[in-house]
Amino acid sequence: MTTRPTLLHSTAAALAAITLALTCFGCGSPRGPACELTETTCADLCVDAQSSTDHCGGCDLACEPEPNEVPACVDAVCEFACAAGYADCDATAAGCETDVTDSVAHCGACNAACDSANVSNACVASQCVVGACDTGFADVDGLPDCEQAFTSVETLRSLSVDVESASLNVFVDAAGNRYMGWRDYDGAGLVLRYSAYDATNGTWSTPIGIQDHDAGDGPSFVEGAGGEVIALWRERNLANTTESYYFAARVHPDGTADAAIEVAGPAAISSGRLVFDDSGMATAAWVEDGAVRYATLAPGAQAFQQQGLLLGPGDQDVNLVLYPAAVGATVVFSRRDGGERPLDLLRYDTEASRYYVAERLFPATAGVVPTLVGLTALPNGREVLVLRRTSSATFETSYWLQSRASGGAWSDPAPIDAGHDIAAITFRETASGDLRLAFQRRDEVAGTKQLVTALLDATTGALGALVANPETYDASSINGWALTSEPNGDLFVAWLSKENDAHRVRFARFFASDQRWGSSSIGEDAARVASVSQIRLVENSAGEHVLYYVRPRPSASVTANTSVYEVTLPH
Repeated sequence: MTTRPTLLHSTAAALAAITLALTCFGCGSPRGPACELTETTCADLCVDAQSSTDHCGGCDLACEPEPNEVPACVDAVCEFACAAGYADCDATAAGCETDVTDSVAHCGACNAACDSANVSNACVASQCVVGACDTGFADVDGLPDCEQAFTSVETLRSLSVDVESASLNVFVDAAGNRYMGWRDYDGAGLVLRYSAYDATNGTWSTPIGIQDHDAGDGPSFVEGAGGEVIALWRERNLANTTESYYFAARVHPDGTADAAIEVAGPAAISSGRLVFDDSGMATAAWVEDGAVRYATLAPGAQAFQQQGLLLGPGDQDVNLVLYPAAVGATVVFSRRDGGERPLDLLRYDTEASRYYVAERLFPATAGVVPTLVGLTALPNGREVLVLRRTSSATFETSYWLQSRASGGAWSDPAPIDAGHDIAAITFRETASGDLRLAFQRRDEVAGTKQLVTALLDATTGALGALVANPETYDASSINGWALTSEPNGDLFVAWLSKENDAHRVRFARFFASDQRWGSSSIGEDAARVASVSQIRLVENSAGEHVLYYVRPRPSASVTANTSVYEVTLPH
């Protein structure tokens, strides 16, 4: 609060005091209004010259504010305060010139600067908001700075491979060995290729071709308890494009691979999955002509043994999930049942050597199509189920969570982030045995996306508070994402972002200790990236988080001559 009486105002106030004393004799007379003893008459109105901002100390002596000031009259003296959201930060009498609700130099108060280093700072509603890191810097400690300098483009290693769209996969086994599979075009057709990473020399092995074919998918990799890794992929039948095959091959850390083994086909097949049980037996399952079939591969065997039908024939949903069991594999799938789709769980009967429906995870519900997002067991035996429900009428989706303690009953389904449109949900087990979930949230009104995480308590099964990354992006900008986790529960998240018609590779860290997201960093700037796709994020044997993605080489067009790039994220 400041006072600002002028000489004229002071002189006039003195004369007004004399006038006030004289006019008091007329107060209450028929010649004027009936004023109180503390009031005077100004233009036939009774005013309190001690507090009136229009007649402060006398008639017509107004308290005239400078811009963004709020006037007051106290004991016949004008005083001025800044309006809400403004402050006088230049120590002059020019008024309250600074909007402290959005000033980076004076955020919330004079000289309260938002001065985090190497980061896009902003002041929003009088609070400092730390935005994305400047190019070439990363936030590695969770504090509001981007303190770690790193070189992005120059440290990327081109693996010099041409990659067909959506075919790249990178896998790390329990020993820390890295495997990569992809398809590229060799001039005659698409070739499925494979390479492994030599940690001693820091190089990838010379790519080898596993199988030549004109069309097919990229490989998925699965590891058994004994360290054996098998790649599984699908090939189109060139003689009949409505049919396909599934093949598998054992791959090795030295960059070699065994001969491809036929798993299934030719038939109208899809949704192939492969899993190992504790005995080292590999089980493959797939949907074929409306039936669910499976085959097994014994340790060291060179051919899959066809085991027949899991269920069918019928209208089976393509949502087929396998997860390991002590003997055989546990199978979860949905099927059409009178127009409805229940979700069933099958287990392997070792005595009868067959699968049976052990329980119904989701009952047949009119108008709802269930899809199993994930089913996992935590070290203490608690099972966790994440389910997506889709309305067959409106196609709206929602995500639900259930869990049960070992030997207990399933909890009632609980919605995940109710009221929001979410997608791409995934989860990672923490070193403490809890489960950390992460997903994308879409704001329907603003049309933006942001990353959200929460921790599920393994003891109680309760899902903790949702923590959203304050950075948001256009709803169409997060084209793909991947994440890894630290033993302490921290998350490393990488995604492909399209910003102002330019492409960027971004990554950010979630710090579990204080439940906050660090500022995102640009792994490679738009000036170098015309288009990016197929993002993968893995943790190597040294505990570093390594990002892989596909983009055109700098001298190439957008549609040809692409390469796989890798970058080790600042830690």
